[in-house]
Amino acid sequence: LDAAIAGFRRALEIDPTHNAARLNLASSLIPRGDLVAARQILEEAVEKVPRDIYARQNLASCYGLVGEDEKAIETLEPALEFQPEDQGLRLAIASMYLRELQVKKAEEIYQDVLATEPEHTEALLGQARIAYMRGQAEEALATLERIIEINPGTSGPYAYNQMGMIHLRAGRYDEARQAYESTLKIDGLNGA
Repeated sequence: LDAAIAGFRRALEIDPTHNAARLNLASSLIPRGDLVAARQILEEAVEKVPRDIYARQNLASCYGLVGEDEKAIETLEPALEFQPEDQGLRLAIASMYLRELQVKKAEEIYQDVLATEPEHTEALLGQARIAYMRGQAEEALATLERIIEINPGTSGPYAYNQMGMIHLRAGRYDEARQAYESTLKIDGLNGA
């Protein structure tokens, strides 16, 4: 990692306009925990190339790592102007809206995604979270069960885990145990 960081820094010394080197440098600094330097580099990358969606996504992730979700949202929202149909980008923003308790904005995105892709498990998971936040535990559980039916191997463990949490908080300990055991069973089949 140190050699890669040194190489990216050298590339930027040779060509300060090399945004890919800038992004790679920032991406190399994050695993080392140097979030301040990564953030500065990513802010510079976005400033130099405002339409670079990848730079915006990385900067938003960096903000998210330090709990600055509002800045993450401000960084990503303009990217929708450049790529309004990018579902991954839209879902990332919806997730940040939920963390900031901007439920209505998140719900609008999830509903829009589900209007074109009714079995999109990430959007369904967002809907389940919203239902639970609104005190609609049974609706949340039904949505989580639907997610498991659609994609048991990949989305199932997370959905079962959420179901376990809901049952546990409601004092339904047997149901919680069963949900957690299902998570472990699927994770075991997936080699996790």
